[in-house]
Amino acid sequence: MGRGRRIRILAVFLAVGAFLLLWTGAAQARESRTKPRLQGTFFQLTRAHKEWPQQKWQQLFRYFRQMQLNRLVIQWTVYDDLGYPDDRDGHRVSQPSLETVLSLADAAGLGVLVGLVYDPSFWQRVNREPQLVAVYLRRLRVRGQAAAQELLPVVRAHPSFRGWYLPQEVNDVYWQKAATQRVLA
Repeated sequence: MGRGRRIRILAVFLAVGAFLLLWTGAAQARESRTKPRLQGTFFQLTRAHKEWPQQKWQQLFRYFRQMQLNRLVIQWTVYDDLGYPDDRDGHRVSQPSLETVLSLADAAGLGVLVGLVYDPSFWQRVNREPQLVAVYLRRLRVRGQAAAQELLPVVRAHPSFRGWYLPQEVNDVYWQKAATQRVLA
């Protein structure tokens, strides 16, 4: 077999190989665009997170990257007597969980919504007379605005911060009556 013929055969093999690589790559790209995947998750900060070592936080965010997440919702920053970056009693923690999460999200390229105040008695309080619910929701709004104001200097320093999240839910049980719906307006 002559040298010219070997070069043509090699060129055909290379062309077919390149075509197959491009074709399978395009097929995989199409499949990944059409295949549903998890894009984000909720995260509930608890008292235990204030004791997590940095290695545990880093491992969590390695898992987030492996899952290819791009969104994280911190469900609340104030829950009952627990608050961030300080405990509700005013004691500053050595490594605030919120700042840790935001810093790691910055590095991982995740967008973060930061939840405000969650009242564990929310469902009992909204299951009352509409006038009482209106007063309760106004107080909860004031608490949420105060939390946002306090956290603003912390969150605005992080490119991962995408906005606020309100942890209270509007479901189809408590809000069916017109009088109760007017409270939400």
